[in-house]
Amino acid sequence: MKNNQEGSTVKNKFFTGQICAYAQIRSLWQEWGIYMDKTDEKVIASIRSRETLCEPFLKVSKILDMGGTGNYISLCNDRNAEAELVDGEDVRMDFVNFPDMELTAAGVRICRNILDSYVSEDIIADAHEALCEEKVVRTHINIISQTLCEINIYGLVRAYIKSDARIRRFVAEEICQRFIPVRCFRAIRNMYYGIFVRIKYRGLISVCGRIAAENYVK
Repeated sequence: MKNNQEGSTVKNKFFTGQICAYAQIRSLWQEWGIYMDKTDEKVIASIRSRETLCEPFLKVSKILDMGGTGNYISLCNDRNAEAELVDGEDVRMDFVNFPDMELTAAGVRICRNILDSYVSEDIIADAHEALCEEKVVRTHINIISQTLCEINIYGLVRAYIKSDARIRRFVAEEICQRFIPVRCFRAIRNMYYGIFVRIKYRGLISVCGRIAAENYVK
C-alpha cells in the first residue's frame, strides 16, 4: 500500500491533476465522468485555441531531477546524441533550454538504457506511465473538441438544452468561439504571438536556418 502511494506521488510530480478525459458528448462522457473537474479547463483551452493537442513530452532534466542527478544533464544527453537516438519526433532537442532534450513515452523507452545509468528503473517507469496517461487524456480532449467543432449550430443548441451543466459549459464555449468578433480576435492574437516568438528567438531561428541551409547545400 505504501509503495503504491509513493508511486502515485512520483507520477503526480510529472503531471499534476487527476487524470480525466471526455469522449463523445453523451455516451463516453458517462464512462469517464468519474474523473471530472480538473481536466475541464484543458477542454475549454482546446476549444478556444482550435488546435489539436500534441503528444506530451517530458524533459530529460526533469527525469534526472527526480533521481537527484540533474547535474549530469549534459553528459546524459551527449550520450543520447552519440547513440543517434535523437529522431526529432520521440526524442528531440530542446533548443530553448539547450542541452536539454524532450521525450515522448516512446522516447523514454528509446533512451531507457542510457537513463538507467542516472536514475532508477522505478523513476523511468513512472515517467513512462505518466506520459502514457497524459496521452490518453489529450486524446480524449481532442475527441470532444473535434466532436463539438463538427456539430452545426442547431445541433449545439439541442445539445446545450439536453446536457448537464458540465457539458453545457463546453457547448457554450464552442458556440462563443464561432462568433465573428471572437474569430477575429483569435486570428489577431495568433498573428502577434507569431511575431513575438520570431523577435524573441530571432537569434536561435537564424542559427537553425543557417545550419539547415548548410546541410541542404551539402
